Amino acid sequence: MIIRNSQFDELGTQRVLGRIVEIICSTHPDARPALTSDEGRKTLREQYRKANHYGLSSDLDVASYVITAWQLGPDFDTRFPAMREILNNSAIPSDRKAESIGRFTVTLLETLVHGK
Repeated sequence: MIIRNSQFDELGTQRVLGRIVEIICSTHPDARPALTSDEGRKTLREQYRKANHYGLSSDLDVASYVITAWQLGPDFDTRFPAMREILNNSAIPSDRKAESIGRFTVTLLETLVHGK
């Protein structure tokens, strides 16, 4: 039996996406049908690829990106100029990009909820 690198990569992707689904569903159980549907899995994979394209490399950093896309919409990376600037800057390391995504999301959601 021969296992190719692409098969290992696919297993890793499935593992990360499965964990992301569990994280989202732990606070939003009603999201499970949408996330596990064919369309939901396709969207999660697209966001996973986009995160990698932007240089997010660790599972945690990728998860931050994918969960943010679920919260703010799959186009958050282009809809918000600050996100576009941060994500396209190759000089910013993966962990700092993920941290910036998190801070931006928290600030935006607090502003929407509390009007601050």
